[in-house]
Amino acid sequence: GNLLGNECFGEVGYGTLAQEAKGKALPALALMVAGRNGSLKARGAASGSAQRLCASKEDAPSPAPGFYAFKYICGVIAKEGRDAAAVGLPGLFLQAGQDELMLLKLAGSAALMLAECDSKWKKHLRKENGRWATYAACKKATYGAMSAALLARKKLAAIFAEWGLAASPCGPCAWSKAEGGGSQMAAAFHAGGLLCPSAPAAAVAHCIKLLKAARIAVGGFFHQSSLGSA
Repeated sequence: GNLLGNECFGEVGYGTLAQEAKGKALPALALMVAGRNGSLKARGAASGSAQRLCASKEDAPSPAPGFYAFKYICGVIAKEGRDAAAVGLPGLFLQAGQDELMLLKLAGSAALMLAECDSKWKKHLRKENGRWATYAACKKATYGAMSAALLARKKLAAIFAEWGLAASPCGPCAWSKAEGGGSQMAAAFHAGGLLCPSAPAAAVAHCIKLLKAARIAVGGFFHQSSLGSA
């Protein structure tokens, strides 16, 4: 799946784990959605509910522009007649590295499926309360974990810093850079998407091109050449 294919799992010896570490391991989930055409789409995720018992919101804030900051950005787009692009960033979390040890617990059929997909996991299978279980170290930001969105934002911030974009006074999830000829490249990050309210239109296309060059997957592209006037 998306977790295994992006090398998100690191091997952990079952015998090296203390009972406390096992108790704090996040359950791995498989979320499945039925599409309009009848196809099924599955996504691997972690249940972050256990983290809420021992982590505060200050330690793992969800990065998103404030309500009024986002309204301000939209107002600037409308008033200045800027081009804007809204893009999805599929798989962004799985491209951001984990900065601390986080364990995932795969139980039942999920543990058996992991061992079937990659034989190296067979030696980590153990039975707990009559069910097969495997523990893995999470090497990437995983959807569902409290810190996932924050890690994804840090990855984008590092990329934007390389491009010369500075954080906006509007908040930690907006960046901008003035370029020659009165043009400006800007971006606002929200969870798994990005709003690029740049001017002129070429700056929008340039921002998308740079994202792809940085190996950031871009999907769900929507481009609006004019959002009207304020």
